[in-house]
Amino acid sequence: MANKRELEEQIARLTAAVEEMRARMTGLEGATGRPSGLETQRSRRDLLRMGGAAALGAVGAAAMRIVPAAATDGSAVLAGQDNTSTLPTTISGTAAPAEIFGAKQSDFPGLPGASTFSGAIQGYGGVSGPGTAYADGVDGFASGGDPVTGSHTAFGVYGLTDSGTGVTGEAVTGVSLYARGTGRLRQDNLPLATNPTLQGFTANLMEQVRTSDGALWVSNPSGTWRRATTFEVFSNPRRVYGTGAFVNPNTAVPNIDATARIPSAGGGPSGVPAGATAAWAAVQSYEPAVIGFYPTGSPDPLGGAFGVMGTAGISVQVSFLMIPLNSSGHFSFTNRKTKARIFIDVWGYLTQALP
Repeated sequence: MANKRELEEQIARLTAAVEEMRARMTGLEGATGRPSGLETQRSRRDLLRMGGAAALGAVGAAAMRIVPAAATDGSAVLAGQDNTSTLPTTISGTAAPAEIFGAKQSDFPGLPGASTFSGAIQGYGGVSGPGTAYADGVDGFASGGDPVTGSHTAFGVYGLTDSGTGVTGEAVTGVSLYARGTGRLRQDNLPLATNPTLQGFTANLMEQVRTSDGALWVSNPSGTWRRATTFEVFSNPRRVYGTGAFVNPNTAVPNIDATARIPSAGGGPSGVPAGATAAWAAVQSYEPAVIGFYPTGSPDPLGGAFGVMGTAGISVQVSFLMIPLNSSGHFSFTNRKTKARIFIDVWGYLTQALP
């Protein structure tokens, strides 16, 4: 009864305060009931604030149904201050992945079949109509960069993981990943220009990666890295062998570097990168010859000889011969017939998919 009597007294005081404010507001507004100016409007706002405070004090927080936020151990959570509670405030979910936040457009048709989204934060797009259908599930935009150095540090959408997949794009019938706008795709350089296996990268099924020399490697269904095939032709020849000296018959010439020009041809790189599987070359012999080419380190195949036949003293040129190379870009050859002056000029190279 005491509590009831106290509440009735508070309500009575509140009623009296409201009647007093109503009378004061009537006096501020005048006979027309309209504010007379800016100062009057300010006075009215201040009066309403006073009324709200009076109501809260008279009725009490419980009567106004206001419950202050608190951590799980009961300590208060105040704006602008750290929560020193030893027990954090958390949102509990089920054992299976459950949506915590979602935004769904009213005309979103839903996912096909039994597919579901399992992410904690989910975004659903809508369909605008026949012929103009589109859907944006999650949009990310960022603007940033240093105009002086040209470096760009802004990311529209950033996916980070310790060992899994940073960003996954999945489409039922459309495009899973689409580089819209410039169409550019970028990858960090790998530390070595070599087979990714030698760098410790285990091939995932249908994975692709570029090594630091720009070569593209792909994995086959058995999980083995294979270098993508590339064929490039130069605009001019680069001589890698030949000074006019004779090569005696049945003589092998070992370890010719197809990646470097000979000094008499200016030296320096020939344009054939290490790792190329074959050099696209023109072979000239000033005398009749039968020449066999093979990668350095491999045995002479004998049966793989290439014939350059002609009359003595007449230059015979064979162009665009594929000379097999080892992993360092080196090859050897054997002259099987009469002594001959042999010249080899590189015109391009081939990188072939490796087993």
